[in-house]
Amino acid sequence: MESLERLQGLHADLVAFSETRFANIDRLWQELEGSLQDFRRLLDKSTSAASDRDAYNNGKLSVADQEFAINDEFKHISRAIATTLDLDEIEAGRLVIQSQQDLTLAQDSLVMDVVSKFHNRRDLLLQCLRITLQYSLTLEPDNEVRRVFETTIGSVLDIDKGVPGNGSVFTRKCLSTLEEIERFQAKIADALQSKAVLGGPRGAEFYATLEFQRDSLFKQHEALACVLAYLFQGDFTNQEDLRKLHAVLPRWKSLDCNLIHYLPAFSAAFRQYGSSGSHISQESTASLNALFASLPQDASSTSIRPLQAMLSLWWTAEYSGQFRDLIDQDPGAGTRADAVKAALKEDALEFMLAICTSTNLDVWRHPARQELVTLLLSDTNRFALNEAEQTSSYFRLLFMECLENFIEAFISNMPDSIRKLRTEEDDQRLNLLTAMQEGLPSTHQSSVPSKLHLECFFILISFSFEGRPEAAELWWEDPDSNLYGFLQWASRRQTVPRVSAFCELLCSISEGRDCAEAAHKFLLDDSSQATTRGRRIPSMNYQQIFAELELYSQKVHERPATSQLPHTPKVLPTDMNELESPVMLSCYLRLLAHLSRQPSGTRQHILETVTPAFPQALLLLSSGPVPSYLRASVFSTLDALLTDKSAHTAAIMWQILDSWAAHSHDRTRSAAATTASPPKPTLLNLQNTLNSIASSFDQYDACVVFLRDLIVTLPSTGLGPDLLPFPKDLGSDYRRPGIGPYIDFVCGQVFAKRIPEVADELQRLIGSFHCLEFMAIGLEGVNEDYVAMLDRATSSHDALQEVPDALSYAQRSPFARLMQWLLSSDVHKLLLECLRVSGESADAALPDSPLLLSLQRSIDIINRVLDLQPTYFDIVRPLVQSQMPQDGPPTRSNIDALEEALAAHPGIVLNLCQFAATGHSELSIRALALLQKLSSSPKLNNHFLTTEDVRGRTRRVVDMLGPDPGFELQPVARNLYSRLQFDVRELEQGFESVSYLLKDGILAFFNACLETQPDLPNIAHLLIGFNRLGERLAISDSLDAGVSVFNSIANLVQNYPDDENGVMASWLIHMKAAAFRVLRHLWSSSLSSSVVVGQLRRLQFLQSLCLSQPIVTQQTLWDANSLLQQDFWYTTSAEALAEFLAFRGSLYNYVVTEIRAASKEGLSTNLRQILSTLQGKTSDVDGTVIINPDIFALLDFLDLDLSASFEVEPQYYADIDFKVYLTEATESQPSVYDVKMIREYLNAYRASIMQKQASATSSHKIDEQELIDEADYLIATIEARNRSAVVLKARSDALHEYAEMVIAVVECCPMEATMKVQFILHMIQVMLPKLDVFIVDERADMVELARAADALLFALSHTALTNTHLDNLVTEKLFQLFRASIEGIAASNSRTALRTIFYSICSQYLARLTSSTVASEVVLKARHNSMDCIRSASQRLVQVMCDDAEDGVDECRLNALGLLALLTSLARMEKSNLILDSLVKANMLEIMIDPLKHVALEFQDSEPGYRSSLLSTFEARMLLLLQISRTRDGAGALLDAGIVPAARDSQLFRADPDLGIPLPSSADNNNSPYVPDSATSALYTYYVLLSSTLRLLLSTFLSRGAQNEQIQYRARTFLIDYRPNMVGVFKKFAGVNGKVDEKIRPLIAESVRCYTGLITLSGFVELEDEAALEDTRLNGFS
Repeated sequence: MESLERLQGLHADLVAFSETRFANIDRLWQELEGSLQDFRRLLDKSTSAASDRDAYNNGKLSVADQEFAINDEFKHISRAIATTLDLDEIEAGRLVIQSQQDLTLAQDSLVMDVVSKFHNRRDLLLQCLRITLQYSLTLEPDNEVRRVFETTIGSVLDIDKGVPGNGSVFTRKCLSTLEEIERFQAKIADALQSKAVLGGPRGAEFYATLEFQRDSLFKQHEALACVLAYLFQGDFTNQEDLRKLHAVLPRWKSLDCNLIHYLPAFSAAFRQYGSSGSHISQESTASLNALFASLPQDASSTSIRPLQAMLSLWWTAEYSGQFRDLIDQDPGAGTRADAVKAALKEDALEFMLAICTSTNLDVWRHPARQELVTLLLSDTNRFALNEAEQTSSYFRLLFMECLENFIEAFISNMPDSIRKLRTEEDDQRLNLLTAMQEGLPSTHQSSVPSKLHLECFFILISFSFEGRPEAAELWWEDPDSNLYGFLQWASRRQTVPRVSAFCELLCSISEGRDCAEAAHKFLLDDSSQATTRGRRIPSMNYQQIFAELELYSQKVHERPATSQLPHTPKVLPTDMNELESPVMLSCYLRLLAHLSRQPSGTRQHILETVTPAFPQALLLLSSGPVPSYLRASVFSTLDALLTDKSAHTAAIMWQILDSWAAHSHDRTRSAAATTASPPKPTLLNLQNTLNSIASSFDQYDACVVFLRDLIVTLPSTGLGPDLLPFPKDLGSDYRRPGIGPYIDFVCGQVFAKRIPEVADELQRLIGSFHCLEFMAIGLEGVNEDYVAMLDRATSSHDALQEVPDALSYAQRSPFARLMQWLLSSDVHKLLLECLRVSGESADAALPDSPLLLSLQRSIDIINRVLDLQPTYFDIVRPLVQSQMPQDGPPTRSNIDALEEALAAHPGIVLNLCQFAATGHSELSIRALALLQKLSSSPKLNNHFLTTEDVRGRTRRVVDMLGPDPGFELQPVARNLYSRLQFDVRELEQGFESVSYLLKDGILAFFNACLETQPDLPNIAHLLIGFNRLGERLAISDSLDAGVSVFNSIANLVQNYPDDENGVMASWLIHMKAAAFRVLRHLWSSSLSSSVVVGQLRRLQFLQSLCLSQPIVTQQTLWDANSLLQQDFWYTTSAEALAEFLAFRGSLYNYVVTEIRAASKEGLSTNLRQILSTLQGKTSDVDGTVIINPDIFALLDFLDLDLSASFEVEPQYYADIDFKVYLTEATESQPSVYDVKMIREYLNAYRASIMQKQASATSSHKIDEQELIDEADYLIATIEARNRSAVVLKARSDALHEYAEMVIAVVECCPMEATMKVQFILHMIQVMLPKLDVFIVDERADMVELARAADALLFALSHTALTNTHLDNLVTEKLFQLFRASIEGIAASNSRTALRTIFYSICSQYLARLTSSTVASEVVLKARHNSMDCIRSASQRLVQVMCDDAEDGVDECRLNALGLLALLTSLARMEKSNLILDSLVKANMLEIMIDPLKHVALEFQDSEPGYRSSLLSTFEARMLLLLQISRTRDGAGALLDAGIVPAARDSQLFRADPDLGIPLPSSADNNNSPYVPDSATSALYTYYVLLSSTLRLLLSTFLSRGAQNEQIQYRARTFLIDYRPNMVGVFKKFAGVNGKVDEKIRPLIAESVRCYTGLITLSGFVELEDEAALEDTRLNGFS
């Protein structure tokens, strides 16, 4: 089975070539070369050698030079497979091993799998050989691909070495293999028959295997028979092979489809050996003629005699070509004529027709043709061809080519026989009519002639050339040809049945522009010739058709009426009693309808010359007592006139239809017969007319199709009236204007009532599809943007007041009426019922089947309703309800939203999943789109309400899948896994390829699910490869085995290309980014993160991505444009860049996730590998080091200049404020302009201008084209703006993730100190130029660079350096970062968050400079440079910091205070008063000191949770004051600012040191999540406040001068005033009142130290001693 995948690729390429969409000829040639041995061995039945059998019996089996040990169980399985496939047991064993299946599977499952692979491989080989052989014969001789095919066939047949006889050998192999297949089919049929008798005792899988083999063998027989036909066609055979082919016939005792498969071979052989171009001798030809011309008379051949008669007719037609040019009398002509007569007598033509009808799977056949075929085959009911519905399209086409050969030969070689047919039939018909006129009894007449051979021949022609316009051109290309002459001959002297058949003939040969124009000219020429003087021979032409239709339209009402059609010639009396007449009229109408749909002049001829009389005549005809299929033909013809309809045509048709229906049948007839003024039309008449149409399936189905095409929206110019597909005043003279009654007819009458009553399933499907199509087109034609724009314009009192308002459009549009019906129980139940189709049935349906089309349209309707619901409920319904309906049944909505109906039918979700896995791409894409909507619908995913079912309904979409969703979705997941596999063929077909669109739809569905419910199990998880365990996920077997959808998605991310020949392509990058987004959702969710990261780690995901990352520059081409080109923002180039940036963002996010996960799990080896990759070196599995872009190079996207100007100066639309149409920004999307709504507004605005201009008298007129051009330019510019906004947002997001990646690397990756410092310096060096540019340009993105730099500095500060040189280098490098940060702080529009980071960066840098106890020369220089940098930053710098220190929020205030403290320290070291002077000038000291006065009160009034923040702010403020106090000038400034009075007012020194200040808990503390601990307790807080204040006072007094008597006095006075507090602190420290908390002890110690310093400074002890001595002298003791 190793070649199965290769054969699938070859077959895909051959099919693509046959559909003219393949270009890689080199790959095709390689694939064909690689398959030559497979082709050669295809028809050989291998037998095992004796040595192989001995080894097999001893438990050994060799496969491809590799020996396997086998056991008895394996032999048992091999034996079962050998029996099933009719193979040698050893070969069956090899198949088991080659299939590479898990042998633990059940035996039946394993057998089924091996059997299916075996047959699939044979079928693929046969199909590939068939296509190769076909194109080796049919391509142009000079085509290079033909030579490839010819070479391949020469090798396969082994005739490339000059042995032509080998072709005959292969032919006979084909014949013998066909016979083997037939024997095998018979065995299988017997086994299946036994099942019917015995009830299937062998189990379901056994019989499923048989049924699969039956179907596969049928396809193989069909393909091999086609190969046989091409062998005869290509002259690879000899006449003996034809005799052997003839020997096949005696084997058959009944007509069968397998016997039909031989017919193309017979046809090719007859052409090869019997035609005038035959290369064999006349004797040989005569011998073959004796074999084929005469019919065998033995009784054994009776059952297949029609087929033998058919072969005799084919042979005789070809063989007669050898005598066509004989001048003398042909002696054998009579014999051949007798052979033809004998063949016709044995129903040769009827049998051909039966084959055509049996193998033609077109369910959309016209009723007239069905009636005609039924008429022709009425006497031949013995042609039962079983399994004919399985006939493939290629065999059907080949058979039609055989018919074409026969038709051409019969017309050219045997014209006399054809003429004789007409003569005999005319005589027969004349006798019949004479008998009818003379009133002879029924025994002397018949309703139809017994044999209508000529009509049958016409219908055969119609089948043969239908859908083959290139072949049909033979009829028209030469007016002197036999075929064209036959047409002219056949068009004259026609009987009623012959007219019908000739119409079908003309339909089939008039497809395509050239043929249709020729047919139109043919009928038109005959029309003009019909008026030629003296012509008496009736012939088919337009005049005849119109005249007869007009005549019958009158006669059905039994009233004479004058024709309203111009130039109507006199029509010969026609007997209305002929039963064929309705069929003839239907065929007329079918011909007119067919030609009207073709690009010919027929439609225009009818519309210009006989409209409105002709449509009125048709409707009059349909009003009479005619068969339903004729009435259906009338509606089909009227529908055809709407092809490429114009507004004028549509309006005429609507008016004619409405007038006819509203006057009812009688009124129309009377109007045609009298000139009396007609009564007024009524709504009741209209409803009665529609009710009468709904009485029969044929007619109401055709009427629905007619209405469907009537409501198709016209190509709009954007003006209000053009948005309606019908006249805005339609029916206004007798009812509410609009098409409401017709919508009620389709939805309420036909779809809701009539269709469910239809017994025939096919008819029910067709009728349902047409109704669904009507509803879908009606919804798709709704201009939602126009309604929303008008509603917004009205609500905002826009200047656009003269445009028709939303009410008019809402009332007349089909939208409201359709929504009412679709939300009603009558319709939505049937709509959802249409989706109740099994996945197997949907997969088996043909692409154009009613079942499949109905499914697609049902999904379209639901999708569209879900989109339109908000507009309907919010805008349209209130408008419509404000105007009470005056007619029609009120359609009450039983549901408030379609989601309610969907929730009540949970099985639909599983159906949609199965549809997504079918082989029908259109259905899959639609199902995925609907699943995407359902999965992201809040109404269907109400997990936030309750964990129980809501009102008996499921909570989420995933719950709708039933109790075991994993089992139900397994086949769906397997299909999606294969659909997501990367195939290079997809790239050759581009972004419109089915494979690409399916991948895109699948990924969009997954992303929608995961975005809506990231932390809850949903459908996406189950399909991707997880099992659901309650609200948790587990790894499925497929994920564990590496064959899950997850693995396909990961493979897309890793291996899908992003460029075409060096040009970054938006559609390629989009696919990679979408797949990456799915994985990102998974690893970002706690539900799946650990599993996903582990799986990706196993795939070496990070390493493979880094190896494939392209580095982009300003010159990089994106969809053929670089950023330097003006077209970049106006094309998809910008979208390519946005997708690329999104991909990069996901890559960086994954790196962060991987690093942190590995760090958390302690995977040091993984961390080292990641770090190595990020540094540009990745080790392969064999240890090879591969260079890849490193982390520094991956910042390339910041070098892209994304600046662009989109300024416009509109001339005509200058008054419009487009900002009104800006959307709200979200976390994932920027704010962009609503282009659709703007476009509608501009169109409406243009209409307003043109309307004003039309009523104005000004001579200056604005050209409307100028308005259109300017509007287009504005739209293009706005779209470019939107693209720019999206790209900038994508870059911002990518930069954010990059910053996170840098932070994760320095925080988690193990690095030696030196290496870490070098990494940090390199990163800063890369980032600095970009940060400088961002600061100058004042870009918002600089916050991310700043954040990364801040983290780098933080990591650097925690890295111990022993290398002085490196330390000095760090100091030098960091100065540039400090300088940039200072500039960023002073920037005019810097944001708070950004300044917070810049404060942190500067603080860390200054802390590094100011903390050095022994300053090196480098540090001293850095201090000096830093101070110069501060000086150059102007006063604004300090002012900004002061503002943040005073009014900043949280971290910003703290960082500002910290930086001010460090700047003060730096200034002190540099002996500068710059900072102090700036603070004094800004009145900052008073501002900083003032809070100290109220600190106790502030803490008492605050909530417990906020006290930690207050304490941090207090400490930062005190640190700044402390630094100020360390200089004499600073201390003086503090004293002047009132530091001592502030300390006194703080009430800190009045508190009991054992209790602190009282800090009450909040009233609702019990419910608060905040629980205070010892670190934030009242006592801890108190001592932080106390120690900080004492430290500040001590520093201030000391700096001002310890010897200063005034300072001593102030300190002494302070101590005297607060002596109790001081004593209490000393006692607390000494532990007098108990043990002290260890967390508070350092604070108490600091307070004691400060008090001691104040005591020493002030001489407080000496003063106390003196006071004590004085007291002793006075009192005697102390």
